[in-house]
Amino acid sequence: MFKNFAKCAVLMASTITALSTTTYAAENAFVESSVNYTAEAKSKITYYQTNTVDSNAEKSEVKVSSKEVPYTTITEQSNELKKGTSKITQNGENGLNKVTEVTKYVNGEVADVSFTEEVVVDPIAEIVVEGTKEAIVTTNKNSNTSKTVEYKKVLTMTATAYCPCSECCGPYANGYTANGMRAGYGVVAVDTKVIPLGTKLYVEGYGYCIAADTGGAIKGNRIDLCYGSHEAALNSGFGHKDVKVYVLA
Repeated sequence: MFKNFAKCAVLMASTITALSTTTYAAENAFVESSVNYTAEAKSKITYYQTNTVDSNAEKSEVKVSSKEVPYTTITEQSNELKKGTSKITQNGENGLNKVTEVTKYVNGEVADVSFTEEVVVDPIAEIVVEGTKEAIVTTNKNSNTSKTVEYKKVLTMTATAYCPCSECCGPYANGYTANGMRAGYGVVAVDTKVIPLGTKLYVEGYGYCIAADTGGAIKGNRIDLCYGSHEAALNSGFGHKDVKVYVLA
């Protein structure tokens, strides 16, 4: 009887060793495939490890499978892109987790089921940049054409009109603006605390212009639009009229 028991113990030890080796090999196959993030890693990899002492004792079944983890999307905003447009600056990639399910049987009945989950490959987030730069459709009165122009901001200002004559600019008027440009259509006077000299603008009802002049009465949200003649300034319709002024990009 002692000989039979010893023989049984040797056989049981060899069985456990074989199962352990099989489990180790399957585990390696799973990890190697997952780390390389191949197509095989994305498909389910399953193996079973069953330790049976006798038909009426405890038995554990271990199932290992892969689980794809969806990537997240991060949205950022940029004034470098037009409003309404977007671009992907980083492509997203799904991650991969290893899920281990252990089912414990006692006398052929399920006694307990437990799950553990380990990260094999972290997901990479997708980054989407959305544009915030505004744009308007402008019209050229002379050519009767239109185009889309980007702008940084829009101001509501009170507009008046002037010309380079002494009646508009005083007895010392010489036809030149505060920054040395020759006065004429397309030149406007502003308060430099609101709009710096040299800023390119678009004024509704007037057109493209540049802030190149100043004036004693031009303070705050005031803008004075220059015309080529006194008559043109008088007939412009800009006698303290509220207009939208677009600061161009």
